[in-house]
Amino acid sequence: MRRVAIDDDELRRLWPTGEVLDSLAKRWGCSRAAVGYRARSLGLPPRKQSIGRFPQQAIARAYTDQDMTCAEIAKLMPGLGREAVYRVLVAMGVPRRRPAKRMPGKVAECVRLFRMPTKPTLTQVAAQVGLTYHQVRHRVRSVLGPLSRGREPCVPTSTLVQMRRDGMPVADIARQVGVTRQTVGRRLSRAQGRAG
Repeated sequence: MRRVAIDDDELRRLWPTGEVLDSLAKRWGCSRAAVGYRARSLGLPPRKQSIGRFPQQAIARAYTDQDMTCAEIAKLMPGLGREAVYRVLVAMGVPRRRPAKRMPGKVAECVRLFRMPTKPTLTQVAAQVGLTYHQVRHRVRSVLGPLSRGREPCVPTSTLVQMRRDGMPVADIARQVGVTRQTVGRRLSRAQGRAG
C-alpha cells in the first residue's frame, strides 16, 4: 500500500476552515477517506455533517419553485454534492416530490394516431407526438397488446436496396421511409440472403 504525501501542518491549518474533503483530497492526489483517516490520526476533531454553511434558502427555492433535481442544484453550486443537497432539503423539512406520472393523454394520443386510416408506423407516430419509437411502442402495446409486423410501409425492398447502394446511411433511409433502422437492416439482410 502506497503512502500518501499529505502535509500534516497544512491539514491542521485547513481542517478548521471547513474546506470540503473533495478539494483537500484533490490537493494531495488521494481519496477523501485518506484525508479523513489522516485527520483522525492527527487528533483533529471530527467533522459534523453541518448544513449551516450551505445556502439553504436558495437550495429550497431551486427545488420547490424551479423544479430542479438535487443533481442539477449540485452542479450550480461548487463544492456541493447531490447528497449534500438532499441532506439540506431533509433538514429543512422540504417535502420530496413524487416521480412524474405518465400522462394518460400521451397514451391515448399515440393509440389514436396509430389507429388512423392511413396506418402510420410507430416511427411516424413518434415523430408527431415528440417521443421515441420505443416510448410509443410501449404506450400502444399497453392498450392494444402485441403488435403484428404488418405495419411496415409499402416501400419495395428493391427501393431500399437501391437507396443503400447509392450510399445513403441506414438511419437516413429509415427516417425517409418512416420505419426504424432495425426494420431497414432486417429487410436489407433478407434481400442480401435471397441474392445469395
